[in-house]
Amino acid sequence: MESIVKMPNLKEKNDGSKKTFLGKPLSFKNLCNRYKCSWSKGQIKPNNFLRFFRWATIRLRDHDIQKGQEVEIEIDWEKRYKIMKLHFAAEIILELMYQNYHFPEKIGANITSEKARIDFYWDGKISETFPLLEKKAKELINADMEIKCEFDDQENQRRYWEIKDFGKVSCGGTHIRRTGEIKGIKLKRNNIGGGKERIEIYLT
Repeated sequence: MESIVKMPNLKEKNDGSKKTFLGKPLSFKNLCNRYKCSWSKGQIKPNNFLRFFRWATIRLRDHDIQKGQEVEIEIDWEKRYKIMKLHFAAEIILELMYQNYHFPEKIGANITSEKARIDFYWDGKISETFPLLEKKAKELINADMEIKCEFDDQENQRRYWEIKDFGKVSCGGTHIRRTGEIKGIKLKRNNIGGGKERIEIYLT
């Protein structure tokens, strides 16, 4: 898909709380076709705002803007924050699986604002792990531990998260700052067949 807006680097330290940033539209024709706005001579004439990707809005302060002009992009914070919490809940569950069940092979994962999932090759019912996973995750969440996010290779934009006495994991995503932000989780099993099991993670 053609890039519409030149995104800034959103993977800097402590960027998870950003609610607005600046970007530069690259292709107005694509943008107009997608969002049914008027298009004329390299200009876009929207109403008040345009929906942008899954979690952001482009707010245009001027009646007309030119290609490459800087615009303000406002993040759909409620949706983004849910994704951030589910992302880190999944990180916790995955790390607990590795620590307590001999590093099972992960074969897939996905996160939306409604739930997260992690897929494994697994012999049997993966729900048999849930009492231990939920107990240990609850302890970590209730302890409201600090989540440290740093670069281990800033030149190549490689980052990690770390919780003292729990784990240190390479991950380039945006993260919450403390485990207590998650509040609570519920796990659900989904048997996807062929020796594959899915853990679905929900916020409570």
